[in-house]
Amino acid sequence: MTTQGKMSERYEEVFENVMALYAVLEDQRHNFRVRRAEVNLSGEVPAEPLDFLLDVEIKASRVLEPGMYIAFLRMAKEGTFALLWPAHKRDLGKAFLENNLGVGGDYSSLYFRVKNDRMREYLKERDNGEGIEHDQFD
Repeated sequence: MTTQGKMSERYEEVFENVMALYAVLEDQRHNFRVRRAEVNLSGEVPAEPLDFLLDVEIKASRVLEPGMYIAFLRMAKEGTFALLWPAHKRDLGKAFLENNLGVGGDYSSLYFRVKNDRMREYLKERDNGEGIEHDQFD
């Protein structure tokens, strides 16, 4: 595979990861509030879900033409990007990567937090479905 082919795959992977987190957070958007930013001990402002959503939308608005951007927002709300051309996915993935929106970027703690929340929900549903109590084996 050529270097260009590898980069195209990387951009598509970043796009998929960013949009997966976006979809999870979009479902919870009505619960978000704008909060005053507070600097933590390391001198950074913790990543907030609303910041991530807005960053994704801003980057997409810069990459896509206005009509395609509106279609992108509709697709994002529906959680499907089947109608988005592969070239648009790569362009968005490149922009997301260059602006540190991927898993290893500025929002890595947010990816980790959402992943853990999802895992807790899954385990809770699984335990409730099977009737297993956590102290059952003590």
